[in-house]
Amino acid sequence: MCAGSWKESTKRRVKKRTNTDSQEKLIEYIRVSIGFSAKEAVQIIFLDTQFRFIGEEVYFGTINEVPLYEREVVEKALARKSASIILAHNHPGGSVKPSEGDKAMTMELASACQSVNIKLKDHIIITDKSYFSFKKNGLL
Repeated sequence: MCAGSWKESTKRRVKKRTNTDSQEKLIEYIRVSIGFSAKEAVQIIFLDTQFRFIGEEVYFGTINEVPLYEREVVEKALARKSASIILAHNHPGGSVKPSEGDKAMTMELASACQSVNIKLKDHIIITDKSYFSFKKNGLL
């Protein structure tokens, strides 16, 4: 099986079975989606009131940056009637340590979401080998 079909097969399997409360399956899904990318990528996972997938958006940027606009994320979440979202982005350099910019953007997005009754459930930084959860580490 080639890498592309393995990735799509894994994504379909995980997406069908995963309640996003399963951290292990969620991390597997995000890793195959953006964790191996050589460019920085952002993934937004839209969830219903039962924390099930409604849909997702993935944006690819440059080697060290991808723009993310809080207003655009909130508008897309509202359009999909999301109750909550999970934000994920990769660090192609391999470190999962959040930057000050990552922390500030997370708080701004959480505030923007909260203003329209959408919950930012987690922000996950992913690499091909590791991950960092803002929620798990008390930053959200």
